[in-house]
Amino acid sequence: MSAPKYPRPRKWTPERILCQAGKLTSFYPVRSPGGYQLLGRTPVELYDPKQQNRVFRDGPVLPRVSDRHTYVPIDEATYWEIRRQYEAGAYEYQIREGSYRLQDYLDKLAVHKRDRVQPAPESM
Repeated sequence: MSAPKYPRPRKWTPERILCQAGKLTSFYPVRSPGGYQLLGRTPVELYDPKQQNRVFRDGPVLPRVSDRHTYVPIDEATYWEIRRQYEAGAYEYQIREGSYRLQDYLDKLAVHKRDRVQPAPESM
């Protein structure tokens, strides 16, 4: 997936926005100008400079290098319910420890690519 960066950035982007420019994905933790394409908004913080939630005990930024994230679509009512839970200190992040082998991923890509390549139909 790839998306171009806007040539002229917006004057502001809401906080907690997931975004993409080129093949890079990122997030806007606070309201700020920006030119990345908007993908969605998360009801929970990914940045907590005061480190109030226990998931931020090791630092104010939740995503770490090599972390894998899964985002799922939710409706507006669910968004606001999760947001209320977060603000009340009752929301529990769903974090799982796991391992990742690059070679396994590359093998899956190779199989996918092989299965997608179809021989050209013979000319009539």
